[in-house]
Parts: sequence; C-alpha cells; structure tokens
Amino acid sequence: MVQGMVEELDLKYDRVDVIVSEWMGYCLLFESMLNSVIYARDRWLKPGGAILPDIAKMVCFWGNTPVFWGSTRILPN
Repeated sequence: MVQGMVEELDLKYDRVDVIVSEWMGYCLLFESMLNSVIYARDRWLKPGGAILPDIAKMVCFWGNTPVFWGSTRILPN
C-alpha cells in the first residue's frame, strides 16, 4: 500500500493493476479529488486495470411535512 498525494508519489512500479481512493468526497460533490484520480489513472493504471470505488449513486427527493417546516425558520408559520 502506498499513501500520499498522487501528484507527489514516486512509485517503484511502472504500472499498477488497481487504484483505491476515497475520491468522491461527501455527497459526491464536495472535496472531490476527481482530477487526482484521473492523473493517477493516466500515469500508472495498466490497460484493463480498475479504479475502486468505480460507481456512485445520488438519490434526491423532495418531501413536504408540516412537522419539519413548522420547526424551521425558512418559511413563515
């Protein structure tokens, strides 16, 4: 296992089979490290290699509950 900023790593390997990274950040939007993962993929990943995790799902919904909205200061009562 190698840890560190991918742009600063000096690996003894030319190519790797798998890259494991927590690249998504919370809610898939914030603290995204997608640019670093793309850099690592282009620099070290073998053809046919894997980046893990490789899939994410974001589910959003809207609800309207009087109990919730009655306890907030966003909307007037």
